[in-house]
Order: sequence, then C-alpha cells, then structure tokens
Amino acid sequence: MKLGMRVLLTLFLYSTVLVAQTNQAKFLSLQEGLSSEQVIDVVHDKYGFIWIATELGLNRFASNSFKQFYKSEKADGSSVNSNEINTLLYDNDQVFIGTRANGLNVYDLKTNRFSYYVHDDKNPQSLATNDITDIIKSQSGHLWLATYHQGVQRFNTSTKTFERFNRKNLPNLPENSTWTLIEDKDGTLYIGHVNKGISILNPKNRSVTVKYQ
Repeated sequence: MKLGMRVLLTLFLYSTVLVAQTNQAKFLSLQEGLSSEQVIDVVHDKYGFIWIATELGLNRFASNSFKQFYKSEKADGSSVNSNEINTLLYDNDQVFIGTRANGLNVYDLKTNRFSYYVHDDKNPQSLATNDITDIIKSQSGHLWLATYHQGVQRFNTSTKTFERFNRKNLPNLPENSTWTLIEDKDGTLYIGHVNKGISILNPKNRSVTVKYQ
C-alpha cells in the first residue's frame, strides 16, 4: 500500500511540473504479440499475470510481453484444446477456461498443465454440452457454468463431476440457452438467458422463478 501511494505521489508531482501532462492509454494488439484482436474475456491472477480469452487462443500477458496458448491436437496437457474461448475464471492457482465447443479447460499454475472436461454420452456426471458461455464461483466453493445449449452446470471441484440444471430436469426453466450468471449472498442463482430474460434458481429446492421474460 505504501509503495502504491509513493508511485501515485510521484506521478502527481511530475504532472504538476509539466502542467499539461495527461493520462495516456496504451493499446496492445497483434504487433505486440496478442494472438487475436477479438478479445472476449480478461482475468488476472495473484502472480500478476493477465489472462486473455480470444477468438484465436489463450494469451498470458506480463512484463509487456505475451505468451500464447493454441489448440493442441493431442490434448496432452500442454495447451488448450480449443482456440475459441468464451470465458475465464481465476481461483486458487487455477485458470478455468470455458470454450465455445470443447468443454472446460483448467490450467494449473503450479504444474503448468491443462486438464480437460468434455461431454461424454455415457457419463451423466460429465458436462451436458461442450459450449460454455460463463463461469462463476459459488459460495459453496463449487463452480457454476452457463452453456448455450444445455442450461446450467454445477461443477464439483473436489469430485470433478457435473450436475445438470436444464429443461430436462427443470421444466420451469424457460430455455436452455444461457449467457451469464451471478449468485447472491443466499446462494440464489440468477441466470441470464439468450432469448428468455432472467431466471432465478434456488439450488436447494431446485425451484425456478422467471423474471422479465
């Protein structure tokens, strides 16, 4: 905190001396090493890295340079399994990566390895679909995932299993297409739909209230 205050003071004095000094924005694009100009989401971790989701791979930014992670055909843990990334979440030394068509990727900052979670027709505890549009952390420690085709998924980070909340088991859900999520202090989940407004889900009794449809 003290260091930050000294930096601000230095900048203030410098601008006072120059009188006309103004703030300047710095633009980072392809020339600086960003893999795509179509940036979808940005998060930062506790180590100072900035993680950037794009239409063409995952980027990590630090010290004025980018490191790119592109699709690995073998899905061998060395990189992401998709170049089309919709959403990011950082938590507990892990970056959770929601892709457009290849499920959930998880990057472990301690091991520098990727794990992959994709839909499996034979496993009802796998992802219901591979398209993920949003990821948030629940107060319970689990993750909520919004999907475009199969409603909402709850990811148990301990057992590595998924619980499905969609029209198949929640008939009152107005549609399975969801964009975004937020959870309130009581654990109630607010679901932003693609075409059907907002749903309010009580995960404890699995009741659904539709708002602004």
